[in-house]
Amino acid sequence: MSARDVYAKIDFIYEQVIDFTARREKMFVGVDWETVGRHLATDSQALHLNWLNKRTRAQIAAQHLCTAYANSGYIMAAACFA
Repeated sequence: MSARDVYAKIDFIYEQVIDFTARREKMFVGVDWETVGRHLATDSQALHLNWLNKRTRAQIAAQHLCTAYANSGYIMAAACFA
């Protein structure tokens, strides 16, 4: 498989993800939050990851924060930072 074909496939998958996300997020415009409720669950975790570099394997801590809609589990927002 050539590099051009690999990058074309990556671009295709990227476009599909963008289209799916746009369609999914448009659904929020029509949601009546008074009816369905505003039940959000937020969690924060410290993730300890093995970070491999050329000289040594070191463990780093990354903080992960996620908010989900409690009724469906749909992820509303997520962020990870070190």
